[in-house]
Amino acid sequence: MDHGYHVLLEGILAASRHAEMIDSLLRAHRGRSFVFYLDVCFEETLRRHATRPQAAEFSGEDMRGWYLTRDLLGVDGEQVVPEHFTLQRTVAFIGAATGLLSSSAPSDRPIDPDSAPR
Repeated sequence: MDHGYHVLLEGILAASRHAEMIDSLLRAHRGRSFVFYLDVCFEETLRRHATRPQAAEFSGEDMRGWYLTRDLLGVDGEQVVPEHFTLQRTVAFIGAATGLLSSSAPSDRPIDPDSAPR
């Protein structure tokens, strides 16, 4: 993360198992870090999974064993992406918070999802 690359860590990462590791990564990184939690119900998770090229790699029943409702990491600045956000709005929300989609600096405070760019 300290070599000039943008890093995206994504997946169903149970806080009880991964929070300490992720917190260590965040503390070790000299630059700014951002944490986003995609807050979707299990049924929506299944619907979205079905649209992925990897959909056949694991089943909904497999996912049921991994899924945890609103399993936030609890790290400073963690921002929640609500279920009703479209892909485009999610990209705009994360882009506004991080400054990755503009020449402006990233936000110093979490952005209210209801006032996020559309």
